[in-house]
Amino acid sequence: MIVTRDDQEGTFTLFPVTQIDHGFIRTGTSLSRPGNTLYLDGRTPDGPGAQFRVRGVVIPLAGTDRDDDWQISEIVKVCRSARGGVIFVRHDVQEGKPYIVLTGAYCAKCNRKMIDPDSCRERLCVSCRAKVPVGQVLRQ
Repeated sequence: MIVTRDDQEGTFTLFPVTQIDHGFIRTGTSLSRPGNTLYLDGRTPDGPGAQFRVRGVVIPLAGTDRDDDWQISEIVKVCRSARGGVIFVRHDVQEGKPYIVLTGAYCAKCNRKMIDPDSCRERLCVSCRAKVPVGQVLRQ
C-alpha cells in the first residue's frame, strides 16, 4: 500500500499496490460509508502490520516500503489517540486505480479534518487550540 499524508488537508490517502491492498480497498469501500470508523484491531502492533476491523471483517494493511510502513505506524498512533480508529472520508479512482481517504478525527469547534495524534485526542485542531485561553483546561 502506498500511503500519502496531507497535513494541510488532515488526511491519509491509501493507494493499493498488491492484491491484498486491493482487498483492503474493496472491503473498506464496500463496508464503509463516509463518516464510518475503521477500527484498529486490538492485536495490532505499534509498527507495520496494522489490521483494521470493519463490521467484524479483519483487513490487513501493509506498506510497500519503509516510508509507507512509517505512515502506517502514524495511522496506528492516530487510531490509538482517536478512540480506536480512523474515519473513512471518501473513495475514488485516479488513473484507473481506486484509493481511499482517511482522517483521524474532526475538530469539535470548526469541523476540520485532523491527523495529528494530540489534536485527535483533544478533539481540537491546532488553530482552535491556539484560541483557548491560557490556563483553561482542555477536555480529556
